[in-house]
Amino acid sequence: MVELIHGLSAETVRANLARVRERIGDAGRDPDEIEILAAVKYVPVDELSVLADAGVTLVGENRAQDLTEKAAATPGRFTWDFIGHLQSRKVRDVLPRVRYIQSVASDSVLAQLAATPRPTPRSSSRSTWRGSRVRAGWRRPSWGPSSSAVPCTSSG
Repeated sequence: MVELIHGLSAETVRANLARVRERIGDAGRDPDEIEILAAVKYVPVDELSVLADAGVTLVGENRAQDLTEKAAATPGRFTWDFIGHLQSRKVRDVLPRVRYIQSVASDSVLAQLAATPRPTPRSSSRSTWRGSRVRAGWRRPSWGPSSSAVPCTSSG
């Protein structure tokens, strides 16, 4: 079993964030234009406040059950992304809590997402929709759940 991360320090996390932003600048990019996501797969719920105190605002979890628990324990402290393969049986649990979905496990997940009335989630992984392989993000269209397609747009 994997060991969880304990004993985080806001000072250390803040220093690490500063070092990452510095490297982004050294690479010729504006650090303010880059979102830094902290993957919290091995961070227990009781350590998440340290991340918030350090200035982390965007976090990602790849287990639906853990995301649900962690988001409920930290309301309003973070923006959550789902960074695993979303399975159809987890759509209802994950979707209301996230702004972004990294990838989906099947076309049935895409169909559920298309039928769910929530305007903002996106998927950034490779997926098949109507027979064409795309690297895309998707945004729930405003034209309602009766449509048979989910428009895909590039997410970089």
